Amino acid sequence: MEPTIRHVARRAHTSVSTVSRVLTGSGPVAEATRNRVLEAIEELGYKPNALARGLVRRRTGTIGVVIPDVANPFYAEVLRGMSDVASGQGLHMLLVNADLSFAKEAEGFALLQEKQVDGIVYTSGVITDGHRDIFHRLGRPVVLAATYDPDGTFPSVLVDSRAGAIMAMTHLLELGHRRIGVINGPEQDAVAGGPRWEGFRQAAAAWGVGLDPELVRTGDYRLESGYRAMERLLADPHPPTAVVAASDLMAIGAMNAALDRGVRIPDDLSVVGFDNIWFSSAVRPALTTVAQPMYDIGAKALHMLIEAVAGRTQPVVNWIQPYMVERASTAPFRC
Repeated sequence: MEPTIRHVARRAHTSVSTVSRVLTGSGPVAEATRNRVLEAIEELGYKPNALARGLVRRRTGTIGVVIPDVANPFYAEVLRGMSDVASGQGLHMLLVNADLSFAKEAEGFALLQEKQVDGIVYTSGVITDGHRDIFHRLGRPVVLAATYDPDGTFPSVLVDSRAGAIMAMTHLLELGHRRIGVINGPEQDAVAGGPRWEGFRQAAAAWGVGLDPELVRTGDYRLESGYRAMERLLADPHPPTAVVAASDLMAIGAMNAALDRGVRIPDDLSVVGFDNIWFSSAVRPALTTVAQPMYDIGAKALHMLIEAVAGRTQPVVNWIQPYMVERASTAPFRC
């Protein structure tokens, strides 16, 4: 039978509570008594349980994760990367869904602090002064996943969105498209919307192609906003022959709007998304997209947090490169 804390107490001729104080360092213990307890532990081969080991290190073995939208499949894959690393390290995760609300984020951070998590991974939302204030008050390491801190205060894992947008636009230009519609995220979004819009424009300019302002629409990365944006693009007297969207959900929404109006994809309209969420390959036609290595983002962020909890310095931004996945939703321009 495995020795327990009670066995240690009997061997050391002291109480269980005294052994616990020795293990956790949570109270005064006479030096002679402490030595007897340590000797008893060694003689019996006693191994403290996970909770006791955590208390000795002043850690709980629990990581907090805050995500903006649990319904978005992007975060499911990011979480899978985190979960696999956490499981391999014997850590537990507590998840907070902010539902795109700063107030809910603040409530979630308070809950995670109450649960005494060892550290927190915050995903995707734009970092504001309000976030920095909360992060500092938490008093524990914070790592950002799929976002970054423009002030460079907190370490992050981030995909190069500008490079990915250049890939997406260049793919359509190489196929011969010139009248290209854009469904972007909010330009003031420094994480995705701004860099992707910069990439779209940079690629078009490199080809000597101007983007018609009438063919540029803004969404919120969700399916419904892509559908509404595509309705407006198709209402233009000279609709685009191709559309690039700043998220797969918006791209799929755009495809649905086009198909509902008898527009054939890719015969009449080519569509490119951004993310490579799992069902981008399940829709028909399968969506051409720029892939973010979502699993890698989550796994890398969790590894960085583990290092940060251990007191080791992390890089300000750990960049991950996207790549192009060509499927059936794009085809060469047809006059």
